[in-house]
Amino acid sequence: MGKIRVLHVIGSANRGGGETILCRLLENMDKEKFEFFIACPPKGNMIKAYENCAQEVKTISVDRLWHLWAPFQLFSYIKEKEISIVHTHLYPSDTFGVIAAKISRVPVVIATIHGRNFGYFGQISLRNIKNFIFSLFYRIIYRFDDAVIAVCYAIKNDLVTRRGIKVRQEKIKVIYNGIDLNAAKDEVRGTGGEPFAGLDGRTLVGMIANFDLSKGHRILIKALPKVVREFPQIKVLLVGDGEERKFIEQAATDLGLSDYLIFTGTRDDTAKIISLCKFIILPTLVEGFSLVVMEAMASGKPVIATAVDGIPEIIKDNRCGILIRANSPEDLSDAMVKFLRNETHAGEIGATAKAMLVQDTRFHLNYMAQQTGQLYLQLLERKTKRKI
Repeated sequence: MGKIRVLHVIGSANRGGGETILCRLLENMDKEKFEFFIACPPKGNMIKAYENCAQEVKTISVDRLWHLWAPFQLFSYIKEKEISIVHTHLYPSDTFGVIAAKISRVPVVIATIHGRNFGYFGQISLRNIKNFIFSLFYRIIYRFDDAVIAVCYAIKNDLVTRRGIKVRQEKIKVIYNGIDLNAAKDEVRGTGGEPFAGLDGRTLVGMIANFDLSKGHRILIKALPKVVREFPQIKVLLVGDGEERKFIEQAATDLGLSDYLIFTGTRDDTAKIISLCKFIILPTLVEGFSLVVMEAMASGKPVIATAVDGIPEIIKDNRCGILIRANSPEDLSDAMVKFLRNETHAGEIGATAKAMLVQDTRFHLNYMAQQTGQLYLQLLERKTKRKI
């Protein structure tokens, strides 16, 4: 029997958590059993990475709902490649993937939910009304999937309890994002030279996140004045890019904070950057299951992050990091000052986090790949009534 052909449909070709975890997953799956193909939008800095981890990459505009021809292009590609499993990631590829899979009679369709999307918080606003409608729409789509993978229990809970249409609990399988501890060490050792010049005597702190309103860069800007008054030697590395960057750059200039920030843009050497920092911060408003948090913990670096979604499932407050309230500059500044005042305590927290991550195999990349492969085989056997 030949290899099982799996098509991953992902709604982005730009670097981010979901895009990165897809590549790592495919690199660690069983190549004796599976053959992987990727369908993604035609532009983005992850195209080359996709090509390196898949048999073939097909560029289709699966990133906007108004690209109504996308399902038909997917249908043609599924038929051409004789795909047995369609696995979707990120909106709106979930919609296009399900439609194409159903009309082409693919045996198995799976969606991975990488974050708690389309949230609404009770108050009436145009944005919340739109999010409520989209939330209902995608929960209808998930009813046509054979399984839904949630990257943490917080996302599973959201899928089964949110007001309106719910996803059946028995359809959802939690598989944590995983990291390769050895690969992270090799990346740090293999990256030559200091990536930033003129930082002697500065205390480096890192925030690695795309510049999106949900990631909390504005919270950092509000928190930073209190921190720099006591620790003027601090320098925060802001790694990533996005629409929010210009606003943050202007806000930093207006508040006189430009000397305390470095905007690095998107970089491939995040492990090296983490190794240079005293600690990592992530004041995000929403988050699935953060790779950056895990990579920092694997490097023995303490983390300050908001207690939202899947983050408390890996950070145990005051043991593996500091959890802060969402949208609280005061909590962020207090936590940063705490680490800066007591580097010994910060180091102990980092060491505890690393030990926990090493011991808990649920957060390891090979476990994530193994669990995903088992799900593929179970669903395919169930749907085709044959032994794999």
